[in-house]
Amino acid sequence: MSNYEDVLEEYANPEIKLMKLIVNSGDSMEVTLPIKPNSENNYTIDWGDGTKEKVDPMAYATHTYSSASTEYTVTIDGTVKEIDADNVSNSDSIVKVAQWGELGLTKVNFDDCSNLVEIASSTKNSFKDVTDFSSAFCGTGITSIPENLFANCQNVTDFSWAFAHTQITSIPENLFANCPNVTDFSWAFCETGITSIPENLFANCPNVINFSGTFNGTGIKSIPKGLFDNCMKVEEFYGTFAFCTELKGPAIELWTRGDNDTLNDYQGTPDGWGCYYDCEQLDNYEQIPSYWKKDTEM
Repeated sequence: MSNYEDVLEEYANPEIKLMKLIVNSGDSMEVTLPIKPNSENNYTIDWGDGTKEKVDPMAYATHTYSSASTEYTVTIDGTVKEIDADNVSNSDSIVKVAQWGELGLTKVNFDDCSNLVEIASSTKNSFKDVTDFSSAFCGTGITSIPENLFANCQNVTDFSWAFAHTQITSIPENLFANCPNVTDFSWAFCETGITSIPENLFANCPNVINFSGTFNGTGIKSIPKGLFDNCMKVEEFYGTFAFCTELKGPAIELWTRGDNDTLNDYQGTPDGWGCYYDCEQLDNYEQIPSYWKKDTEM
């Protein structure tokens, strides 16, 4: 489809620009959306029960429903800069992101929205301005990641804790294929249900500095040999594979990068303290420098 046809498609489908959330009113019947107050916000909400309102940009959007424990479709139209659940006490009311829309988001954080079990694929411009996905879905109830979720995320720099403590079991191979400016993947998939890592997961992420704890505590069975081949700026491999007790096959010799050598006991840059802690089934476990096997809980 040409760019001109793309424009026509979007013009013909204004619904694509709206964000749609499925919420549950719960016992309290009160729902607060995790839209962070910001002077640049300019949006209206259809709460799905016949109530529509323009929201004060410097206040959280809160609504009280007339029925308890009932699901409603909430529609957001306009400009929203940040979704940030960190300071929202009843953020567990969100059940599903049915449509991301195109709101001009710069940050997405549904951290600890424990009842959020499903997220939609993005549209072309949903995340074009997002720079920060840190803790985006950490502690949510999602079990899968849409293949093209980050298809247009060239400005993102931070995916730290993005999917940590979720029930996901796999990672789409091209998830970060269009995220060239990411610097931080620390703890991104820690304590999840994944059992394998796509070999080209980071192939188009040459600017990463931090891989601390990225796969810590997962059930991965092996490490793709070329996983970090295009990530030559890394400074931190602290605990990257720690507690991955199912790991077998060879460990990547990450301890030979940078200024690490026998003279400094492989304690240079990148820092690999505990990178392979408790990975004793690896074929070359005995050859891994002790610093890179050090207990990360010390």
